[in-house]
Amino acid sequence: MRELVQRDRNRPSVILWSVANEPHSDKKPAGPYFSHLADYVRKLDSTRPVTAALNRKYDEDLAGDHLDVIMHNNYPAWYSDTGSTEVIVPQILDEYRKMWARYRKPIMISEYGAGSIAGLHADPGFVFTEDFQTEALGCYHRAFDELRGSGFFFGEHVWNFADFMTSQKSNRVYGNRKGILTRERQPKAAAKVIRCRYYKIANRTLSDADAYCIPNRRS
Repeated sequence: MRELVQRDRNRPSVILWSVANEPHSDKKPAGPYFSHLADYVRKLDSTRPVTAALNRKYDEDLAGDHLDVIMHNNYPAWYSDTGSTEVIVPQILDEYRKMWARYRKPIMISEYGAGSIAGLHADPGFVFTEDFQTEALGCYHRAFDELRGSGFFFGEHVWNFADFMTSQKSNRVYGNRKGILTRERQPKAAAKVIRCRYYKIANRTLSDADAYCIPNRRS
């Protein structure tokens, strides 16, 4: 962390220091570990908040108490309740409202999404089809819009920019397929959904925002 902060502290694009990604923060040593680590980073740079990308539930995590901002990776309908997009909105709303009630700290979702193989389609959408990926993203966005009005939810970061290779596993179809682009950087249908999403967020006062978007017709 010392090398990271010293290297990047003068970069204006760095707004947070993240000290971990998906740690086992439900384990007993996590509390004192993250307390020490967060305090150390604050001594290196007192001008930026300290965070971590957590993935344990609000009632299991022991790291959030020691962070300034909560980031959370969450994949309902993918790693849990696989294929059931109807669970996304209620589970997202429930998790982050309870997380806010516990921590009273700003929250963003640092990973969300679903995998798809470019060109694979099914009606209704099925896991690994482009139809399922766009449907899932639409459900996430409905939940995020509701959370934005609460005042504590400040950001969303889709996973991932592009498909990438992983080690061979029975639950991976030739790598991680959660990209909105292929490994060759060609757009999937999800790329249009995200383009629409970011345009609408950046131009929330424009009444004709939808005219510039290709809608998710499955939502």
